Amino acid sequence: MERNESWQCSAEDVRREMGMEPLVGANLDPVRDLRDGTPVSITTALAECHRLAGPRLVIEAGCEIPRDTPEENLHSLREYARGHRA
Repeated sequence: MERNESWQCSAEDVRREMGMEPLVGANLDPVRDLRDGTPVSITTALAECHRLAGPRLVIEAGCEIPRDTPEENLHSLREYARGHRA
């Protein structure tokens, strides 16, 4: 899948190129997914990334988190990570 954002690539592409051993960061779009999303949409996006990347996933944004990101959206990252510990 081709994307305009240079900081973002698909978990499928990463796994195909690097295998299953390396840790992979969840590459959520910091604006579209985190700032403009909801806790439910963020959890859904993380679950999809987790499904594609496998168990060695670091829960994070794909880049810097915008200053005006709602606090509850950041909490959803933490709660997903706590609920999916290896």
